[in-house]
Amino acid sequence: MVGTAIYNSFFHSLTKLPGSFLARISSLPSFYHACKGDRHIWLWQQNQIYCDPNEAMFSSPGANNDFHNMKTNAKSPKLYDIWMRNEHDVGTLSCTDVVMYAKKRRILSLAFTDQSMKAPGTFMARHIDCWNELLLADRVEGSEWSTPRDMLVCAEYLLFDVFGGLCFGKDFQTKEPGENLLKESLYYTVS
Repeated sequence: MVGTAIYNSFFHSLTKLPGSFLARISSLPSFYHACKGDRHIWLWQQNQIYCDPNEAMFSSPGANNDFHNMKTNAKSPKLYDIWMRNEHDVGTLSCTDVVMYAKKRRILSLAFTDQSMKAPGTFMARHIDCWNELLLADRVEGSEWSTPRDMLVCAEYLLFDVFGGLCFGKDFQTKEPGENLLKESLYYTVS
């Protein structure tokens, strides 16, 4: 831990950027504010005090792709090792070995191409638009408000319909008003 603090203080490539000394030598301040629930406010305050977020954070998709590219020389920190149950339980997100990560990522890249990620977009947009119309149709006359409802249940119905269409090619129509046997079974399945 002392070695990491010394490395981060003097030799790391981001050492030249201004910032809090404690945040530079360890991730404890970030962890503390994450536990407190105000990490986003703390980061904003640090950016106001020390620098613009574009100097130390990656705020564009291009920068994110450059940093997490297969050809980058960045290595995942040892922090990711805590997610593994044992040395044989290596997932794509918890892998710190560069060679093994490249193999796992190569397999996943076949499934997550730009085309495969954009393909269900219009299908999902159609379901979401229908869901919004159904939510707005229940407005009380003469008011901008609708009758109270449990939005968790409404969102579960939407997800069930979307996943049904994506996985099975069948719209289960649980988000539609009226009786549907799947609405009851969904409640028992999710519970």
